[in-house]
Amino acid sequence: MASRQQDIAGIERRLRQRLGRFLHISDSVVPSLPAAITPISVATNEVLRLLRDAGLHAYIWGGVVRDLIAARRIRLPRDVDIVVDGARNDDVWRILQHLPSRRNRFGGVHVEGAVEFDVFAVPDAWTFRSGFFPAGIEYLPRTTFLDVEAVVVDTEVSRGRARRVFSHGFFESMADRRIEINYQNNPYPALCIVRSFEIARHLDFAIGHRLAAYLVTESARFSGVQLEEAQRSHYGAIKYTERDIRQLVASIKAQVESDSERISLPGSSMSQGSLWLASRSRIETGEKGPTL
Repeated sequence: MASRQQDIAGIERRLRQRLGRFLHISDSVVPSLPAAITPISVATNEVLRLLRDAGLHAYIWGGVVRDLIAARRIRLPRDVDIVVDGARNDDVWRILQHLPSRRNRFGGVHVEGAVEFDVFAVPDAWTFRSGFFPAGIEYLPRTTFLDVEAVVVDTEVSRGRARRVFSHGFFESMADRRIEINYQNNPYPALCIVRSFEIARHLDFAIGHRLAAYLVTESARFSGVQLEEAQRSHYGAIKYTERDIRQLVASIKAQVESDSERISLPGSSMSQGSLWLASRSRIETGEKGPTL
């Protein structure tokens, strides 16, 4: 128990250190961070400056935070998620609309470019608007489908105080190298299924038992066409065919039925399967970095 708590404390300490360097870049070099993260840092700081100059308080959350401390080599993510407090989505749009941008399907602002951003206001998050949680930045980590994305980090630090970090199972997920359901209620269950596969594969993490049961049950509710359309809408490409998904689900179901303590995808370092899935996905999509 003590060792696990030490692991969690070490991960949080590493996150604070890396994020501090990531957010305080003054030129094109990010000390002690892989070269692939440099353009993300430069672009992120510019967007944050625009929001800060408009008087908005911004936080970074989700995938880019996860990838800053992931054990594997950091690569360019699909986008950077930013959330602002004390404003609404229309305010964010007025500030960023001069950039190559558009309103996304969630009502927030999607900024396009070599590095893409999704920016939204706290009160306009789906779970808050639907009344599932009080509308507050501290509750945001409770709303993500997966625990490995349940983290929000303040981009500003008061002198003499530690950077504010809000999480809900995130550090435990990283320490255990396992992804699990954080909050199941989600308007896009088909996308949740596909993203769970992709994130587990990208991180080489095991799958929690609640998530495994969800994947087996929920995948049966959708046709192959629906699952492929969810990928096309989110990724712009199909990463997993219907056959791929059915084989993944069959593997997970077999592990659940055999009471496996640690459930993993075929081809992961924790399984005895071949590398057919990871290799095929990279070849077919021409993927250079994760699109999660």
